[in-house]
Amino acid sequence: DGFAGLGRVGGSGLKGVIKVKYVNQFGLEEAGIDQNGVFKEFLEDLIKQAFTPSLSLFKSTPDGNVVPSPSSSVQPDHLELFAFVGKMLGKALYEGIVIDIPFAGFVYSKMGGRWNFLVSGRRD
Repeated sequence: DGFAGLGRVGGSGLKGVIKVKYVNQFGLEEAGIDQNGVFKEFLEDLIKQAFTPSLSLFKSTPDGNVVPSPSSSVQPDHLELFAFVGKMLGKALYEGIVIDIPFAGFVYSKMGGRWNFLVSGRRD
């Protein structure tokens, strides 16, 4: 639902307030006071879901770091999902929401816009 609702939002739309409503199994809106609490819960749940092994977007290395999974292409829209997860991680940073994901060092380098020989395939 998060991907369907926020997948096409970008730029200044992500900097604004995003209202979240939870709906129960009967189709009724659940009560919640949102001083970013409901949104924070939604964002944490959404990111947690993105890193589940069954989605095959990310995997853990033997030393416990998280990296993009080489088998992510089992998801037909995996590139869009990666972009969406990136936007949601960016929104979490923007809002000051701490997300505890032990990414591998090269992932942090890429996020920071630094050059990485793993991406280019060469080491000049």
